[in-house]
Amino acid sequence: MELYVPESMVGKSLERLNLRREYLVNVIAIERFKNTVDEEGNPVKEERVILPSKDDVLLSDDILIVVGRNSDLDEFRERT
Repeated sequence: MELYVPESMVGKSLERLNLRREYLVNVIAIERFKNTVDEEGNPVKEERVILPSKDDVLLSDDILIVVGRNSDLDEFRERT
């Protein structure tokens, strides 16, 4: 499942959130975008996929890629 980081999780590390314990789901990747400029001065939005560690802090524009049982994913989506 992919979802934007809920506001309540912004600025917190994965270790602090402990999503595996709280919701029985695992974050397997974080999609993060960075705005840059190419050689000609045109704006470019670069996508980075991060294989997360417990120390990664979530940003407001991040997209979480989460896996787990369907029932656990549904509960995670409802409670966040």
